[in-house]
Parts: sequence; structure tokens; C-alpha cells
Amino acid sequence: MDNGNGSVSLRRFYITKRPDLDTCEQSLKNDLTDFVNIKGLQNIVALLRADFDQLTDYEAERILSLLVDPAQDLHIRTLASGGPDLVAAKLDFPSYELVVEPVAGQYDQRADMATQMAQIVLEKDIVPVRTAVHYLFYGDLTDIDRERIKRWLINPVESEEGVVDLPETTQRVFDKVSDITVYNGFIELSPQELMSFLSKQQLAMTIDDLSHIQEYFRSLRRDPTETEIKVLDTYWSDHCRHTTFNTELNTVSFPPDIDNEFKSHLANSWQRYLDWHRHFDQLKQQESAPTLMDIATIATKILQEKIGLSDLDQSEEINACSIKVPVELQGNESEVLLMFKNETHNHPTEIEPFGGAGTCLGGAIRDPLSGRAYAYQAMRVSGGADPRQDYDRTLPGKLPQRQIARLASLGYSSYGNEIGIAAGHVAEFYHPGFAAKRLEAGAILAAVPSEQVRRYRPRPNDVVILVGGKTGRDGIGGATGSSQSHHQTSHKQSAAEVQKGNPALERNLQRLFRNPELSRLIRRCNDFGAGGVAVAIGELSEGLLINLDLVPLKYEGLNGTEIALSESQERMAVVVSKQDADSFLAHAAEENLEATIVATVTEEPVLKMIWRGQTIVELERSFLDTNGATQRADAFFSPSRAADWFVSPASHGSFTEQLLAVLSDLNNCSRKGLIERFDSTIGSGTVLLPLGGKTQLTPEMGMASLIPVAAGESSETASLMTCGYDPYLAEASPYHGGYFAVLTALSKILSMGGDPFSARLSLQEYFGKVTNRETWGKPLTALLGAFDAILDFGTPAIGGKDSMSGTYEDLHVPPSLIAFAVATTSARKVVSATFRHANMKVYSFSVPLNSSYLVNIEAWRQRLVFIRDLMRENKVINAATVDGGGLAVAILKSLWGEALGFKFASEPMPDLFAPAPGSLLVSFTEDVLEKDIVEAGGVLLGLTTNDKMVVKDDEGISLGELLEAWIMPLDEIYPLSTYKTKAFALLADSDLEPKSCTTGPAIVLGDKKPQVLIPVLPGTNSEDDLAQAFRQAGAETELLIFKNRNSDDIKHSLQQLAKRIVDSQILVFAGASPGIAHSVFSTEQVAEAVMNMLNDSQKLILGTGRGFAELLQLGLLPHGEIRARKISDPTLALNARGDFISRTVTTKYMNAKSPWLQLFMPDQLDRVPIAGNKGRLVIPLDTLDHLMSQEQIAFCYADNQGQPTGFEPWNPTGSVLGIEGLISPDGRILGKFGLSERYRHMISQNDATIHGQPLFLSAVKWLVD
Repeated sequence: MDNGNGSVSLRRFYITKRPDLDTCEQSLKNDLTDFVNIKGLQNIVALLRADFDQLTDYEAERILSLLVDPAQDLHIRTLASGGPDLVAAKLDFPSYELVVEPVAGQYDQRADMATQMAQIVLEKDIVPVRTAVHYLFYGDLTDIDRERIKRWLINPVESEEGVVDLPETTQRVFDKVSDITVYNGFIELSPQELMSFLSKQQLAMTIDDLSHIQEYFRSLRRDPTETEIKVLDTYWSDHCRHTTFNTELNTVSFPPDIDNEFKSHLANSWQRYLDWHRHFDQLKQQESAPTLMDIATIATKILQEKIGLSDLDQSEEINACSIKVPVELQGNESEVLLMFKNETHNHPTEIEPFGGAGTCLGGAIRDPLSGRAYAYQAMRVSGGADPRQDYDRTLPGKLPQRQIARLASLGYSSYGNEIGIAAGHVAEFYHPGFAAKRLEAGAILAAVPSEQVRRYRPRPNDVVILVGGKTGRDGIGGATGSSQSHHQTSHKQSAAEVQKGNPALERNLQRLFRNPELSRLIRRCNDFGAGGVAVAIGELSEGLLINLDLVPLKYEGLNGTEIALSESQERMAVVVSKQDADSFLAHAAEENLEATIVATVTEEPVLKMIWRGQTIVELERSFLDTNGATQRADAFFSPSRAADWFVSPASHGSFTEQLLAVLSDLNNCSRKGLIERFDSTIGSGTVLLPLGGKTQLTPEMGMASLIPVAAGESSETASLMTCGYDPYLAEASPYHGGYFAVLTALSKILSMGGDPFSARLSLQEYFGKVTNRETWGKPLTALLGAFDAILDFGTPAIGGKDSMSGTYEDLHVPPSLIAFAVATTSARKVVSATFRHANMKVYSFSVPLNSSYLVNIEAWRQRLVFIRDLMRENKVINAATVDGGGLAVAILKSLWGEALGFKFASEPMPDLFAPAPGSLLVSFTEDVLEKDIVEAGGVLLGLTTNDKMVVKDDEGISLGELLEAWIMPLDEIYPLSTYKTKAFALLADSDLEPKSCTTGPAIVLGDKKPQVLIPVLPGTNSEDDLAQAFRQAGAETELLIFKNRNSDDIKHSLQQLAKRIVDSQILVFAGASPGIAHSVFSTEQVAEAVMNMLNDSQKLILGTGRGFAELLQLGLLPHGEIRARKISDPTLALNARGDFISRTVTTKYMNAKSPWLQLFMPDQLDRVPIAGNKGRLVIPLDTLDHLMSQEQIAFCYADNQGQPTGFEPWNPTGSVLGIEGLISPDGRILGKFGLSERYRHMISQNDATIHGQPLFLSAVKWLVD
């Protein structure tokens, strides 16, 4: 149909950035020329291609107006052939063209957003959009150059080379789906034929497992279906059922080359384990063999019996560690369930770094979400080989380490930044062994009020609801794939194994499960991870009837096996009573989520799946729960080379030369450029910024956050999370690696103000493939080290995750055991590692070791108790934990934050350069007596100074010179700025005085409360922060969720939004997925409502962060009205360095007149968080002159002298003249990139200059007055 607007047809749009805004293209060019060594490349033009089907001329023009921002984009016409009209665009014909498009069936976020935009603005359902990028390369390029370009841009796991020709339709055409195969004759196969079957089907299970399956189906007198074999392969995979960890250990012995003292220690530890193992067997009246799983978990059983663990939240359902925690809120105490979970996505990240790392975080979030807990803070721990490695040294079948490192960091950070979870701590380790396979671990903290959680065993006739995303081919085989070691062709075979994440959808799930009314409907819940429907729903109850025909699909063409095993993300399986189903479905619809009943709980303990009338799975629960054939192995304890690791590195000259050398070591150097890719302040709960001090340079020991109790409402109790790990220590001695992982994590808890003896642990194991006694000995010995540490400290490990596939041909990852520790404390008691001021004495408390580098635990516990007790009395100023870099590195890291100097004491002191994992640096208040410190084991190291010099004896070196050495090694991988920033500039903010950052006078409001409307659009993630900021200022807020599941939803939402805009006094643009707000507010009825609102002189509009960009897109800024964009309009473009930046900046109030600014003092300076990838304000000169003459510049980035600046690091976005915020001509509309809403009492404690801005109070007071 054409609606009188021309014929309906497929329309292709080409869009590119203006030459001065092609940041991504220039970054790509630099990679290709400098790293891939394509020296003849001169220029790159990237054309974003979008194909829309069945559009009229009028509809095409509407969509084009959304896709193209004239201020930063160019539209290039499409030729009849489907290619871009380069002649009309005045572009030269390139030396090489390459079209890159997503692999069919993979989730394409860009296409999804374009589809949603079109559906909203056209108010109708449309055929899904297809996108690609059409690259034009200019220069003298050889055939080898072209092949290298293609390899750099096309990872066959996720993308493929496209064609220029126009398709007939954007609809995917799939082959007719056949019925599920029955493996006729399977039960009659001989052993040799079974081996052939195992190989042909590419199964992850062992031949013993397959024989076990054959015997089962012989007993049923039938052959299995293809789906049943694949389901069992997934169910019994190492990923899902921890096959390696549950392998029975027959004989455990010592290799001949082990040191006698260490051997004696291991023998005693092993005997202690065996004694307790027999004890619990006797209680169960059942004999069992030792397993890695038992070694990993038995210490908690021991502690439960010996001291009781009353805080543990125990249930059949829990998918994450869960403890009961009292929290304080406004003088009252209540109980929350604090949940934490660690997860790895090593295999997916290795083969598709962006998607694999992103879904690592997404999967970790959904585990506590299944327990109804809201995830509020994330930690990322990653490991790789040297990312600076030359391109030509890339291993066959692998991606370059640089590409893996960068894309993985972008994938994890992008998912977290979009869903809206604060990244409280980011750690990346480097070791040559990680060239075998990357380490990509995520850890999550989540909380829910205890009274919101109900857990019941499912009953017959209960129903299972699938809520969230639809099902596609992404992730099929992920569980089995991640359970296998890999080789040169693994990438080519793994295209379906990597899930693609949709963080905006997961944000909706977070909001849904946070609803107390809905939470109480849930009887049991599981998230969709490895194994898809088969596992997520299959584990909910012993008996289930699953109708696969009811599972919502992304597209046609999936067979029953694919539907059963797809690991498509952002899906949850929920059991509710049949009578509660309608209520649950209604709640889901209100959150813009699809929900469908797909299964029923049955009395018979059988997992049954039906597809197209065919029963394709019918497996008895008792057989599923066997977990396959029993596996057995022998093991040697691993010897220790700890003596080689604990010694100080070879001396390289003078003290200062040694300092420079150790600071520039890859595992000691700065990670600032990496850390700032992650949004650390969203949620307004971060107690310690990841980088402390006014300079934002001191890495904190872990993450600390206020524990949330409801949307936008946080308690005054802080959660703490830390991790302990060193890959080189783990390589030297798996036992020491495991022990010190626990010890270091607990030391960090203490250094942050927590009680290490009350902490709870979760372990993450990552080892190469186990094939003989030596390789089995590595996880065994590491776990025994952790076992000893857990009992020595009395801190149970109540969860964990193992990954045993870290092998690539003959290369293996270091034998890794990572300990995550969690504790709570009052937010007022949190301690920072950032040395606060000059004239502080700094003491070291070293971990006491014997000749085998084993810990004297009694002496160490006494030192920890001494420090803990003084912390409780508020007598510890700062504390930091030492790592493998030694005391000197730890001291310097703590100095950076406030740019302090240090004078080392002259008396004898510990080796400053020897590894000292878990040792502590502490500064005390003056009333703590030195003799008490020394008696407790403290050694005076020296005194902090104001001179920015580090001095020992007669040697001195400037802090700036040391900082240069520290930031340099990774600057080419994770740059701190567009242009090289000198150390003195990074240290300059230490001159900023807190007294210059004020918030204006307090205002007392009456009972009148202005009405604030915050539309929650697809992709919005900061609505809670904004709502709480307005509520604190005295306003009433409404969160209006925009629903767009179909055209009816869209029409209703547009009508509702238009009505609510007219009724509100303040309209807030909270930021949504790119283009969504533009499409919503460009519709006639909503645009009219906004203009009617602005006709009332008593109404205001605000946009912060991405919301500022939306105001500019609509013309509301700077013009004060919705209007078509022009090339002369201001726009927010990619930050100058092209990355997401999360940092605190100094802004200066430019004395503009606005209701939003009436409480600001002239020239007021404030410290404000920023977080985004598009914050560079670009304004043509004529427009800039006009804005200045009209006094529409509200805020500018300011340097350490308080003056507006266009220079980094103070203006990290690259905005013209340092402009951070604008107002409309009448001042009633304010937009700013800084996120002023992200301020609460007791957060950001390691930067004394952050006090918040009076924006919200100003607006409320103006309206009330």
C-alpha cells in the first residue's frame, strides 16, 4: 500500500560522518597503518548502510530525517545497482571496497534500533531492518594489504563479507525445516561405531558417556532423537555439570622432585581434607571418592559445623551466593539478601571478544536476578597475553591480542554502560599463557529486601513463563563449545556459539523483577544461560512438559533442537501458579516485555519437549541427574617454585632506576585508560571511585557501594568486593596461588574498612585441559591452597565457578584460582587507598612467611585484628594492599591520587621491590602510639610530603617522572587522551581546593511539590538517579514507560506521553538508545505537546548526558523549540579519542541566567561525573558567536586554575571552548553532558572536592516561588 505517497519499495540509505568528525575512521586507519603495517593506506570512508523494506516515499523521508543529523552526517544517494553514488557525493573512487555485515541470525543492535525508530515514527509494524558497513579504502594497496584489511574487519564468528546488490526484501529466507531426526539403530551400534558416531556428531561428551546413553535407550527399547543426544551433551557438559570437578580422584601422590618441607605441609593439608571428607561421608552413611568439587566446597561445610554460618541464605533455587545482611536506612534497620556471583566467558570472548565479554556481564547479572535481586555493581577481571604484541606474531587461528583486549573491554563496558550498572573495579592481568585463551571474568553484587522473596517448590499444573528476549540461533552449542579445548580451526566452527547481548532489554528485566508485587508471584526462577530452554526450564522442576512451538522466535527457520538449545540472551524462565499467570503477564507488558507460557509442571519426573506435534525429548529425571558416566583420574600434587617468585627482581642500578623499571612493568603499570571506559558512577551509590584522589590516579583495592533497597533509594550500609589473584605466582606454585588469592582478597577487604573474618568468598577456577596426573595436579593443588586459607581465616567460600578449557594446542593458561571476597560495613567506615595529605606516617604490615613461603597464620591474624580494631575506632586514615609489584609500587600508587611526595625512612626496612602479596600499607591517626604499631608488626616506611618528590637516602626523583613511566606501557592500547598528556597535567588537579566547589545555600520548601515527568524509553538507564535527585529537592516524579512491542503499544504510548507532558511542570530527557528519543518526540502529537508545554512560561525541561544530545537533536537546544536540524546547529559527536569516558571533571558556572541556575554563585566550580562516548560539543563559529552573545553557555570544563579550557585532560570530550552545558534563549531548557543527578551523601569519598550541584533545588524553588 502507498497511502498516496508513492509506491512501496525497499529503500537503502548510505550515511557517513563529515570529514572533521570521522573519529572512528581515523582510529581504524591508525590501527591498519601502524599495527597491521599497511603503509600505503591514505584514507578511509565508512558508509553506514541501512535497508528498509516496504516504505513509501513519504515514510522514507521521515526515516531519513531521523537517521541523518545534518550537523555531523552526510547522506549519500543510492544508485540503481545498490551502491553509493560517489560522484554525487564528490568522493573519489576507492582503491578497495569492502562491505561488512552481521552473520545471518546474529543479533544486530544497530538494525534493531533502526527498526524500533521506524516503527515509532511511522506508528506501524515494519519488516526488520538490515544494516552493513560499506568501507572505502584509498591509497596504494596490494593484494596482501586487502586481505589483511579483510581479516582485521571480518571475524567469521560474527560478520561476513556482504554484497552491494539490493536484495528483494530484508526478510530472511530460510530453508524448509525438516522433522527432527531419530538415530535409528543407535542402540545396536558397536563400540567402534559409537566412537565414529561421537566424532561425526562433534559431541563434547566422552565415549563412556555415550555408552551410558546407549544402555539407557536400550532399556527403553527405542532409539534417541537428535535433540535428546544434543540435550544430554549439553546437560552433561563441563560448563553445566562441572564434569571435570566431579571426576573421582583415585590416587593422589607426590612427584619425585617436590621439596620435603613443602611436601610435608601438603601431606598434612591433604590428610586434614581426607579426615573431614570421611567425617561427612559417615554423617551421610555413604562412601564417596574425593573430587575437586568436594575440595572446593568442603571448607564451608566444616565452618558451618564448627562456628555456624547463620547469615547464609540457603535454598534449592539459588543461582548466586546469597547472604542475609542488616542494612541501616534513616536510623532504621532492615534485612536484605545480598547476592554475588562470578562468571567467566573465556571461550566466547576469545573467538568474538565484543559479544563474548558483553554477555559475560549479562549472564552474571541474570543469576542474582533469578533470585529477584537487583544488580547494582560489577567487577571485571580479565587476562590476556601482551596486547602490544606485533601483528605478525598472532597465533594461527587466533585474533591479535590487541584486538581481543580492546574489543573485550568495549564489549563488557558497553553492556554495563547501557544497562546501567556501575563498574566499581576493573583489573586486567597479563601472562603469555593467556594467548591460549583469554580470561574474561565478571563479578556482580545485587540486593533485594528479604521480604520481597518467596521460594516454593513447583507443583503439578504450575506454569512456566518465558519472559524477555526472543529465541534465535545465537549461542547454540555455547555450553559444549566452552567445555572443549581449541585449535586453529575453532573460530571457523564456532559462529553459532557466541551469544549476542541486548542490554536495553535486560534493563527492562531488571525493572520488572524489582517490582515487589511481581517478585512475590514467583515460585521459582532460572535465567537462560548455557543450554537454553533445555537447561533453564529443564532444571526448574523434576517433571516438565515444554511446548517448543510456543517459544517466541526472532525469525522463522529454527528446528526443535535449535529452539531447545539456543542460548539467546536476556531471557528468564519463571514458575508461577496457574492462577497468577495473567497477573505476571500483565506486569511484564507494563515493562515493555514479551512473556509467554511455554511449559507446565508435571507430576511424572520426566523432561518432555514437544515440537510440531512430535515428542523430540522424553528423558527421565533420574537418568538426567546421573550426569553421565562416572569419570576417574589420578593426580600428582604440583611442586612449588615459590622461592623463585618471592625474591626481589634483579637489581637494575640505583633506587630510582629500580623504581622506574618496576613501574613500567606490564603487570604493575597504570590501567587508567582501561578503567575509564567503564561507567563507575551510575546508580549514585559508588562509595569509592575506582581511581581515587583529585587527580583520579590511585587505583582502589576493590569496589564499595551503598546497598540499594528500592529504585533510587540506597541504605547507609556499604557492600565491599575485592579479588585476589596473581598469574605468575599461580604458575610458580598452584598451592601458593590458591592460598594467596584468598589471603589477598581478604587483606583488601580489611584495607577498605571491612572485617576480613566476616567476609564471604566465591572462587573462580581457570585451568588448561586435564589429561594426565601432572595436569590434574594443578587444580587439585590450587584448591588445596584455597582450602587451607579458608579454614585459616574462617571465611567460607559459598560459591564458585570452574572453567577447564584453557588450552590451545600445546599452550595452556596459567593455573588460575581467583578469590572474590564480599563484606559489608557502614558507609561511614569505608577506607580509601589514596593517601589523603602530607605528613602522614606510612607503615607496612608484612605477611610473615617461613622458608617455604608458607604463612605464619597466627601472627598474620594478630596483625589483621590490630588494624581492624583501630579501623572500628576510626583511627586508620588510609590503607592499601600490596601485590606482586612490592611495597614501592604500592606506595607510589597511593601517592598519585593527591600528587603527594614521599620520604622513605632511613632505618632498615623490608625489601621494597620483592613481591609481597596481601601485605598492608597503613596510616594511622596521631593518637595511635608508634610503640603499639611496632609491637603489632608494623614497620615505618616513611612520611608523605607536599613536594611531589620521592626520596630515599640521597636519591630523589620527581613524581611526574615516575608517573610518566607508569602510564606509558599501555597508553597505545588504552590511551588516556587524544594527544599525549604530560604527567604534570595529570597531577595538576591536586591544586584544586575543595573550598572552591560549593553548592549554594540550602532552601526550605513548603508543601507544594512540582510534578516531574521522566519518560523511560527503550535504552533509558538513568531514570532512578534523576527521579531521586528531584525527590530530594522536593518534587514528585513520575516514570512513564514507553511500550513499543507492537504498533498498538506505540500508539497508546504516544497518546499517554503527550497527555502526561501537558500535565507536568518539568520534562526530563534521561537518555535512551540512539535515535529513540528523536523518533518519539518527532511524532506530531508528542512534538505538539512539548511546544504547548513550553508556551506555559512556568514549565521547564532538562537533559543530562545522553539527554543533552536528545535536546540538541530535536532543536530544543539551542533554539527553545522542536525544529528541523540544520548544518549550523550544535551537535554532540564522539569524544575526541573515540572512546566512552567515565571520569570526574571540573566545571565552571558561566553566570548564565536560568531557573536551573539561580542558586549557583558567580563563577562557581563544581566536580561532576561524566559518562558517555558522545560528549564532544561541535558548534560552527557563527553559531558559537550567537550563543555567546545571547549568554546561552551555562557551564564549561575548567582546568586546575578554574578557567574554561579546551585542553585535555580537563576537557576529555574535546568540546569546543570547553562548553559542557547550554540553555535555551529564555533559560527554561538546560542541557549538560555532566551527570549532576549522580550525587548522594557518602558517595565518592575518595575525592574530597565532590559536593553536588544545586540544579534540582534551583528548579524546584523557582517553580514553587
